[in-house]
Amino acid sequence: MKKVSYLSERLNDGTLQTPRQMLDAAIESLPGHYNKAVLVLLNDDEGEYDVGFYQSGMRMSEILALLRVSDQIFLSEMGYGV
Repeated sequence: MKKVSYLSERLNDGTLQTPRQMLDAAIESLPGHYNKAVLVLLNDDEGEYDVGFYQSGMRMSEILALLRVSDQIFLSEMGYGV
């Protein structure tokens, strides 16, 4: 059982979490709960954007649908009515 929680979890602020911490938390939630995954990456150093992704068990159409649904969830969590 995990006894330590990250400040980013308590504040719901992903900017306080490193990519490694996020990946470790995602790996912990995998067994028995999720059977597909997509990881979207961004490097915005020096004002340029480098975007990449990895996926497991998903078709491109499923990734697109997931991102569209996620868009609505994120807007709702940010307080914008959907």
